[in-house]
Amino acid sequence: MVGNGMSAESKAPVRVDVWSDIACPWCAIGTVRLDAAIAEVSSREDAPAFDVRYHAYLLDPDAAPTDLTHAEDLARRKGLSLEQVTQMHEHVRQSAAGDGIAFDFDAVKPASTRKGHELIALAAERGRQREAVRALHDAYFVHGRRVDDLDTLVDIGTGLGLGLQAGEIRDALETGALETRVDIDLDEARRLGVQGVPFYVFDAKYAFSGAQQAEQIVRVIDHVAAEASHERD
Repeated sequence: MVGNGMSAESKAPVRVDVWSDIACPWCAIGTVRLDAAIAEVSSREDAPAFDVRYHAYLLDPDAAPTDLTHAEDLARRKGLSLEQVTQMHEHVRQSAAGDGIAFDFDAVKPASTRKGHELIALAAERGRQREAVRALHDAYFVHGRRVDDLDTLVDIGTGLGLGLQAGEIRDALETGALETRVDIDLDEARRLGVQGVPFYVFDAKYAFSGAQQAEQIVRVIDHVAAEASHERD
C-alpha cells in the first residue's frame, strides 16, 4: 500500500461489519480487541480508513425480567451446573482482565438487550455507535445496570454525545421507530448463517467468529487492505 501515490483519504475504507450482543462477554472483549487492531493499523504511514458498523444479535430473544443471577440464568438456559458456570465465568474474567476490562458477573442483571440495541442504532445515526457499544457493555458487565430499563438507557444515551436531549432519546426508544433497524440486523444474521457472536465480516468477503486476538485481526485487515490495493492497480 505504501508508495502507491494514494492518500488514506483517497482509498476506499476497510469495511468491518460486526454482529454482537450486549449480553455477550466475548463481544465486549472482541470490541476492545478490534479497537486495538484498528489503532495499530491506523498508526502506520498511509494507513487505510475504516468503516466499522455494529449490528444487533440476540443471544436470548425471549429474555424476560428475572431475579436470577447471571450464573443462575446461564445455568438454566444452557443446562449447566452452577459449578460449570462459575468456571466459565472465571475463564472469561481472566481473559477480559488481560484486555483491561473488569467484569463483575455477580453484579450482572440478566435482561432483554433489544432496547439497548435500539440505542446503539440511534447512536449510529449520530456517528457515535462505537461509543454506545462500549458504554452498554460496560453498563451490563462492569456496573451491573439493567439494559432493559428505559431510564437507564436514556441516562447512558445522554452521556454519548449524541447532540440530543434526554427527552428526545426517550421518545426515540419509546416510539418503536428503531425496531426495524434491529430487525434488519437480525434478518441479515440469519441470512449469513450466524450461529454465534461476535461475528465479523471484512469488506463483505472475509468472515470469522469469536473474539480473536488483536494481532490476528491486524493480519486480516492487512490482507483485506492489500487485496483492495491490488484490485485498484
